[in-house]
Amino acid sequence: MRSQDIFPAEPARGWIPWGALAPFLALAFVIATALTGDWLIAKHVRMSPEGNPLDPTALVAFTLVPFGLLLLVLLTWVKFVERRPLESIGIGGERRTHEFLRGHAIGLAGLLGVVTVIWITGGLKFTSVAPAFSQPASLVPIVPELALELKRLMAAQGFYKGNLDDSWDPASQRRLDLFLGSENYDNRIDNGGMFDLEVLADLRLRYGNKVGGVAPGGPTGALTLGG
Repeated sequence: MRSQDIFPAEPARGWIPWGALAPFLALAFVIATALTGDWLIAKHVRMSPEGNPLDPTALVAFTLVPFGLLLLVLLTWVKFVERRPLESIGIGGERRTHEFLRGHAIGLAGLLGVVTVIWITGGLKFTSVAPAFSQPASLVPIVPELALELKRLMAAQGFYKGNLDDSWDPASQRRLDLFLGSENYDNRIDNGGMFDLEVLADLRLRYGNKVGGVAPGGPTGALTLGG
């Protein structure tokens, strides 16, 4: 079998950083591109105060923009600092774009195959599109009855220490954001003064017995408003 070099042996004509410096450079690249990417997309998509995407469009932007910037920084570094050909990092050949897209397609096919096997064996069930995000039909305004219940739920978990009344203000919303974040509902935070009934049902299921809450689907002013 004839051997073939994957990367060209052409030496770098610029500065190659010391090995001990490489982890710090990588960390700086990631932090700088992540912060810049977040700043670029913040005004165009729905993000929570903590910087988490609140809908599928925001998730795509949150993924593509920072990683796209990281790719540009990497290519710029290789080309103009280390002054190496792009072939030295595997981007080469007469059909480089074709080969890149082919490899990408193979990777996607592999992921899809794994998901398909899990689905066939019963380990996965498709119930809705983008279930990690709030669906418009599940959102209701935080009316006084719901405000009181949310304060009781937060107080039971140590996230609220104020008066247990039916008022709602920015300070209450901030405590709710922290509470939902601790419950891994980051993608359903800050829905413009609205609250997700699916989240409410889950919180009642877990903590309703501690605050005398109503079982999911039971009678409540918040639920009737959503219908």
